[in-house]
Order: sequence, then structure tokens, then C-alpha cells
Amino acid sequence: MNYSNKNKKSIRDFGKYNFIIAVAILLVGAGYLMMANQSASTGVKMNDLQKQSDQLQLENQALATKVADLQSISRIESESNRLQLVSNGTRQFLNTMAATVALK
Repeated sequence: MNYSNKNKKSIRDFGKYNFIIAVAILLVGAGYLMMANQSASTGVKMNDLQKQSDQLQLENQALATKVADLQSISRIESESNRLQLVSNGTRQFLNTMAATVALK
């Protein structure tokens, strides 16, 4: 009888260790799945942000082209003619460096 009690005790101890090992494996597996899911969702977010960045760069290039066209001398001259604006002929600039300024 003594031998069978020892055998039963070792079987119970072995079952405890199997349970602990199974729980540890489940925890490691769950942690791995969580990390893989986080990595995948981060990759999707990065892909969306890259697409948005590319779209904004194309839009920026189109706007830069439009600005250059609107600021061109020929466009300004044609618009001034269309609006019937006249040139003032001479230009005078103030020299602010030589001007006297009142101080408190």
C-alpha cells in the first residue's frame, strides 16, 4: 500500500506540473497573438499614412504649380490689362534708415 500511495502522489504532482506548463504555454501563446495583432494593425496604419502622405505631396506639387502660374509676370500683366489698370510711371521709395524717428 505504501508503494501505491507514493505512486498516486507522484501522479498528482505530475498533473500539477502539467497544468502549470499548459497555463504557461497558453499565456505565452496569447502574448504572441497580441503582439502579432498589434504589429499588423501598426503596419496597416503606416500604410494608410504613407498613402495620405503621397496624396498630400501630389496636392502640394499641384498647388505650387498653380502659385507659380498665378505669380508669373505675363499673367500679372494680362490681368492688369484685363482690369484696365494703368501704371503710375515712376516709383518712389522711402529711405527709412535716414529718416528721423521720434523717441519717447
